[in-house]
Amino acid sequence: MPLRNYQSYKNDGKTVMLASGEATSVRLLTKADRIGFSLSIVTLNKSLAFDLWYKNHWETNYIVSGSGELTDKENGQCWGLTDGTIYCVGPRDRHQLKANTNLKIVSIFCPAVYGNEVHDEDGSYPKTGDIPIGPKKMFVRTRIKTHGNSEETTSPPNQLLIFPLVGKEDHLSILLKKLLLPAGEKIVVNDKSPNVAIYILVGEGILKIPHTKQEYTLLPGILWHTTDGEQYTITAKTPLTYLAILNAQP
Repeated sequence: MPLRNYQSYKNDGKTVMLASGEATSVRLLTKADRIGFSLSIVTLNKSLAFDLWYKNHWETNYIVSGSGELTDKENGQCWGLTDGTIYCVGPRDRHQLKANTNLKIVSIFCPAVYGNEVHDEDGSYPKTGDIPIGPKKMFVRTRIKTHGNSEETTSPPNQLLIFPLVGKEDHLSILLKKLLLPAGEKIVVNDKSPNVAIYILVGEGILKIPHTKQEYTLLPGILWHTTDGEQYTITAKTPLTYLAILNAQP
């Protein structure tokens, strides 16, 4: 169960510069990890307007911080982006991403990228594998409110909260969820799926691997992935928010 640290990767120079240095991509998971998708932390400087067209991939994005705009260049439709927003773009979607403030994004590519790609003149990356079917068109999902003025969840109150963000019906070859674990709570995870990645967004916790007796501190920017359905426990020292990405390919 390899653990990776966004800040350590960044400090070690494992960063791909994009848009003449106005954007960066720290690639924490790549095709070499063989889990069916890649994951990067992308930052855009304020005022950058980035014309993109991922002809060979589907990209699913979670806005970690900042605000911006996404524009469909085919019809001019524009969406506002803020923290917690999800958007997805693919082979049929010429689009522009604009940063109204500094933006930080979790970017997930299917198929996975090798890790050294930069955009060509169309704003694309070279082909790296079979392209998922994907939805008919790009989409944006903002935080959904319920009568309780909180995001929709599949869990009862005062327990682990699970917010489905991308599902099988999206045909993106991944499932994406956001999870919130209250302070002091512990969960035992025994994933049957061999290809799951976890990325910590907010809070502090402890990760324990029973069969190796290893213990790790969890902080924002920490990522790990399972490759053989390992069991592990997560204990939240403070309220802990994280993303779980599952390879949904058959």
